[in-house]
Amino acid sequence: VAAAALVAAPAGGLVLALVLSNGIRFDSWGTTPLLGWYLGSRTNTFVQELPPDRDGVRELLVAERDRRLLLGPGTDAENYQFGIRDELERRTGLTGTDLDAYMGDLNLRLIRDHPFEYLDAVSRAAERYVQIDPEPAAAGPGKLGAWAQDVAHLLLVAAFLVPLVTVPGLALRGEVPPRMLAALACCAAIALTCALVSCLVETGSSRLRAPTDPLLVLMLVSGWWVLTRGRPARSAAGPGTTG
Repeated sequence: VAAAALVAAPAGGLVLALVLSNGIRFDSWGTTPLLGWYLGSRTNTFVQELPPDRDGVRELLVAERDRRLLLGPGTDAENYQFGIRDELERRTGLTGTDLDAYMGDLNLRLIRDHPFEYLDAVSRAAERYVQIDPEPAAAGPGKLGAWAQDVAHLLLVAAFLVPLVTVPGLALRGEVPPRMLAALACCAAIALTCALVSCLVETGSSRLRAPTDPLLVLMLVSGWWVLTRGRPARSAAGPGTTG
């Protein structure tokens, strides 16, 4: 516990300082005032469900989303709302954190009124999150290299799933060393937090997973060690027998 607190304290202090700085300087009590804009990437498929408004915000959002979609996948169409901030300022008469709050309320209202569409967007983001990075720089030496990397990545994902579903059961049976269990739980908590934020708020791009990839590798190796070598030896003698 002391070691975990020592590791977490600096990160927690930095996050707290950031929240206080944003609140005092910008009246936005959070890690970023852009949360509402990022949520637009989760509501882009059903933004047309907004009710008509006198400022024409709904029409502007739908038109810009459709325009980005027609330009192709390389345009980051899901984050289309960032590209029309100036026009949104003009139509709403809001600027700064007032406009940030307006976009947050708008997207949260969409999520509240259409929860299943939001869950569908999150599920697609989760699928993207576990895939290999699709950027050209990560494609390897040509198309054959990219295919080889994809196959290797899928095998690693499959290898990760085996200890993911078995080690917790072994832990409940007391067959995982306590120190190993504490380390795995800490890694899992960090990786899960990153995954949830990336998929619930953002697009789930695999680049958002990259900071936790070393922890996932540690969990993979440690999980297989528990399965193959790390479990305490049990006596082969059954009840009522003598050794």
